[in-house]
Amino acid sequence: MDAEVGDLAADPHDTHQVYPALLAALAPLNPAYLHVIHAGDEDLVARLRREWPTALLLNRVGAPLDARIADLDAGLAEVVTVAAAALANPDLPARLQANAPLNAADPATFYGGDHTGYTDYPTLDAAQK
Repeated sequence: MDAEVGDLAADPHDTHQVYPALLAALAPLNPAYLHVIHAGDEDLVARLRREWPTALLLNRVGAPLDARIADLDAGLAEVVTVAAAALANPDLPARLQANAPLNAADPATFYGGDHTGYTDYPTLDAAQK
């Protein structure tokens, strides 16, 4: 089934048609940023970056931090998500600056209803003692 997106009759499954049309409709509203969850289509993400006038926040789910940092360096995004790495490393900026090892996140503790998995990961200083 086709859908109307602005002046575009689009196949709702054709992200290369729909997403740029959505951006064109959203851009005049001047939102502070666009949050994109990367689904593996590098060409589409590059196009969205080129066509989006404000900050782009890129969520490259499951990607290593070095790939996310490369997105910043390449200008693909102004902000990248670090989600689980931030949860598991309360001192993430210091660890990255020191090129220190990262704690592994334990997804079994996410959204568990208490502090477990949020406040009990060791800091780098505590891990070195």
